[in-house]
Amino acid sequence: MDESILKALRSFSTYSAGRFDVYSLAGDSKAKARQQVMSELMGAKVPRAKCGINAIKEEFQRRLGVTGATIAEREGNMIKKARAVLAGKLVVVDELEKALEPKKPVVKKVVDRRLTSADQLKDDPATLRVIELLEEQKALLKQLKGLG
Repeated sequence: MDESILKALRSFSTYSAGRFDVYSLAGDSKAKARQQVMSELMGAKVPRAKCGINAIKEEFQRRLGVTGATIAEREGNMIKKARAVLAGKLVVVDELEKALEPKKPVVKKVVDRRLTSADQLKDDPATLRVIELLEEQKALLKQLKGLG
């Protein structure tokens, strides 16, 4: 689990009294709290001007993989996922995507590098042999068509 998400969720929980309601962070008096939560979430200090409640809400929703048809549904789903993550019952989407990323075979990479241009193919002995065999097959097909 990404430590920055956990740290930000813990702070968010503290500042929202465990409700995870972004609107509890609204107002000038909560500017420092918003900045702390956003900085922890991003893993670097973020200026106060970029730490509005909408920015925090959108970043949490993106990082937690929250979906929903309406704003209210997304906010409700964000609260559920935030509680589940802190309870250790949910894996964050970023971590899941990394785990499910397909591994590319090394052989494919080598083949891709070798077959980058037509000029390289002209000099490849295996390719030249395949071309010769194809030409021989074409000649044989022409002969067979001429017989029929």
